[in-house]
Amino acid sequence: MHLFNSGVYQLRDIVDADLYTLCKSDQFVYPQSNQAEIIISPNPTRNNIHFKGLKPYKVILLNMQGQIIRDFFNTRDISLKEMSAGLYFIKFYDEDGHLLQTQKIILQ
Repeated sequence: MHLFNSGVYQLRDIVDADLYTLCKSDQFVYPQSNQAEIIISPNPTRNNIHFKGLKPYKVILLNMQGQIIRDFFNTRDISLKEMSAGLYFIKFYDEDGHLLQTQKIILQ
């Protein structure tokens, strides 16, 4: 028996533990077979970013303190023109509210 404790969810009795990965956010264990890479470009950026790969349903932009700056729905392009330069986190969610990925972006 394998036990994954992500702090929020626990999965017990997983037949093949290699099929699951613990997301960096420590909030959700998500099957790799359903996970597709989301690529942010350009990164670092000065103005806009574009997402390639899986199209997320919801995107949340957070500052270094974990505060939500903005959220976006059903988009592949985000304008960051009015934002201050710095390091930010972007969290990608599917339609069911499951966290797909967390990535860092640098705004110059």
